[in-house]
Amino acid sequence: MTMALGRYDNAGDHAHDLIRHDHDRRDGIAQIQRLIDEGLASGIGSRTMADVLAEARRQASGPDRGGV
Repeated sequence: MTMALGRYDNAGDHAHDLIRHDHDRRDGIAQIQRLIDEGLASGIGSRTMADVLAEARRQASGPDRGGV
């Protein structure tokens, strides 16, 4: 795909790029939906919200910041 001054050279290139972006968007939505379904299927947890947040913060800190 070539672009001239920030525009597509022809309508076909533009259509192809729109389709590619649409597929990427659909893939992202499908991934989020799978994660939601997985979470719903896992049932109700036994940890408190404080426990969940503490674990998330620990994981986010990474190994060089005291996390795993």
